[in-house]
Amino acid sequence: MEPTLRFLVVDDELINRILCEKLFSGAGCEVDSAEDGPTAIGLLSENRYDAVVIDYLMPGMDGVQTRIQSTVLGLEPEPKWILFTAMESADAGRIAKENRFDGVIVKPIDRYAVEAWVKRLRSDYSSAA
Repeated sequence: MEPTLRFLVVDDELINRILCEKLFSGAGCEVDSAEDGPTAIGLLSENRYDAVVIDYLMPGMDGVQTRIQSTVLGLEPEPKWILFTAMESADAGRIAKENRFDGVIVKPIDRYAVEAWVKRLRSDYSSAA
């Protein structure tokens, strides 16, 4: 039986959160969402997530700042961090690499991107077992 993965989706745009929630839950995952970085930090301190899909540009604490702030929590195991952005993939990839993200999903998100990440994370669990 495949493990149930748990995702945290962080985006200031409601429609993006709703779409991500539907796509990840449709792929058999549990999903929580947050509208900003501080709310995400609170959820991360209270719950274990396999991955965090986080918008790059948000008011206040952006995705990179949230990623950096999360290190204070000492999460073990640390979730995979996926930068969620509408910027061109080359720029997004550079920013993701510079800030220790595990990958990028370029907006608009689709089921293929979701399925690829779910498959990758499930494969990681199978390899670790």
